[in-house]
Amino acid sequence: MKFIAIMALFAFTATAALAQNRANIQGKVVDSASNEVLELATVAVVNPVDSSLISYTVTNKAGEFTLHNLPADKTIKLVISFVTYNNFRKNLNLKKGETLQLGTIKLAAKTNSMSEVKISGEVIPIVVKKDTIEFNAEAFKTPPNAVVEDLLKRLPGLEVDMDGNITVNGKSVKLKVDGKEFFSNDPRIASKNLDADLIAKVQVYDDREDDPDHLIPDAKVNKIINLKLKSAIKKSVGGKLHGGVGTRDRYDAGIIYNMFRDTLQISLIGIANNLSHTGFSQGDLSSLAGFNRSGTDVARNLNLGGRGSISTIGAGGANINTDYGKKLKVNLLYYFSHSSNINGEKEFSQQFLKNDTTLSSNYFVDDRSHTNTHTISSLVEMNPDSTVKIRYQPVITISNSGSNENYTNNAYNNFVPRLNSSVNSSRDRSDNFRFQHSFSYYHAFHKKGESLNISHNMSISPGNSVDYTLNDITSYTAIPSSRQDRLGNSASRGSSASVNITYRDPFSKKLTGDVQLSNNFNYNNGRLFTYDLDPQTGLYSLLVENLSRDLVRKQFTETIRPEITYNFTKQARLIANVGIQFMQTYNRFNKGHPDINRFNTYLLPSLSFSNAVFSLSYNVSVRQPEINSLRPDTTVYNQFSSNSGSPLLKPTRWH
Repeated sequence: MKFIAIMALFAFTATAALAQNRANIQGKVVDSASNEVLELATVAVVNPVDSSLISYTVTNKAGEFTLHNLPADKTIKLVISFVTYNNFRKNLNLKKGETLQLGTIKLAAKTNSMSEVKISGEVIPIVVKKDTIEFNAEAFKTPPNAVVEDLLKRLPGLEVDMDGNITVNGKSVKLKVDGKEFFSNDPRIASKNLDADLIAKVQVYDDREDDPDHLIPDAKVNKIINLKLKSAIKKSVGGKLHGGVGTRDRYDAGIIYNMFRDTLQISLIGIANNLSHTGFSQGDLSSLAGFNRSGTDVARNLNLGGRGSISTIGAGGANINTDYGKKLKVNLLYYFSHSSNINGEKEFSQQFLKNDTTLSSNYFVDDRSHTNTHTISSLVEMNPDSTVKIRYQPVITISNSGSNENYTNNAYNNFVPRLNSSVNSSRDRSDNFRFQHSFSYYHAFHKKGESLNISHNMSISPGNSVDYTLNDITSYTAIPSSRQDRLGNSASRGSSASVNITYRDPFSKKLTGDVQLSNNFNYNNGRLFTYDLDPQTGLYSLLVENLSRDLVRKQFTETIRPEITYNFTKQARLIANVGIQFMQTYNRFNKGHPDINRFNTYLLPSLSFSNAVFSLSYNVSVRQPEINSLRPDTTVYNQFSSNSGSPLLKPTRWH
């Protein structure tokens, strides 16, 4: 405690000493003609030598501002800017501990007079334009050969962690280049590979692309970072090539090629290594130089293994983004990925039980697997006029995978030197196909706030797999030993579709009503036939009824949800609704079990309040139990593991 008290006193003293060596300034910004206060005017302090930013803020509703912890006994420049107004500039030399009162600062509106004097060479580091903060890249000095990530680390409010993940005031971001989603949902492929000296400005604004009616509270909405290229770069070709070899036959190679042409963007990528990573940066493949503009996360198909694993990676593909005027945007993608993993694990664990017994076990795992995936996708965005937005996105994924795992385990305690030992092995292969598409139509009517939003989603995903398992358990206690040599042949057929319609109509400036109609359909067929090895014939011909099933579930859900929104202020709102949900669930079992069909009606209330700082919400939802949990029998996997179902299980209601 004495040490903590001393450290706290030291920290307080150091903070107080630092505050005394710094200075503050305060002031108020108004219009020079009308004396009206100017809210959100940008107030920046820069180094007069190179215009690098020292600190900045914006004026509040009263036009007032305060800047803290400014350097003392040093010349600094104060720059105040506001859209359509002339800038205010003043050099200052503050004293230690001083709070300089600047009083009222008047900005004059710009005119088109021929006698107007234009000052060139001055860099305004930050400009606030309504909901957009714009950083001038030249005001944030970076070392030679720096990449965009180095530039972003210097911008106030932006954070870049050790893995390259970017946040703005704690919120996740999308990153665009000249307004195009070239680098999609994972901004790291851009931030780690684009040179900082290509960037003219960095714009930060709210991500309202899928929220045209601003239904997401300000406190929850994510951000978009738009990198505006210098004019000389907008028609160029560039890329990145690397390669290397090392000890133990390790190798690493990769190439990214990008072409910029105003309305056309082309990206090619190829990678190969046996170092368990993509060869560019950790996580970059979740967008792959624009591959995810189609909305397809191809990186999830590139299995990079788990702890202790060594992965061999091979991947390549092409991505094309093109704009046909301002009304039509098209994306095309083909991508192939291959990964093979070698995973070795050793583990020792202990459990300390109440009766002074210590249960110990150690095991070893050798796991080898591979995955091949083809992805073909597209994205079409149409904006016939300023009131209509149409989006269509189809995706096809074809994949196959296989694995071979060997597992050994020994268990004992402090009283019995050997409880049991087991040798398990498995090998499997699966083939999967998936087609999915989404369609959305948004129309804003002439009446402000009145809109119609229609969306449709569909997915079809058949798959097949075959797996062989050998479980050889030797017991040294009263529990009998066992040996299982089995084949599992499974097939799955899944499909889903949904249609959602939302109509909004403002009753007044503060009160808005809307009605949401949704219709959902889900179909799942899980078929599994399990066979034991017949020792006489050497064939897997002995059907294991307990581990075989043919389950089918169909579910239809219709929901109508009227909603009322009351806006106390521009940023504070209260939303209340109640959903009336009709759910029909059909469960079909094998082995002569009777079907379980349920027809339910639910009331699902929801209430939320939000403002610019925080949000509070309450809602209710319902989920049916899994069909496998409704099976009226017990599934015995081995003498240590079993699972029992019950047709009496009720739906789960979530609050």
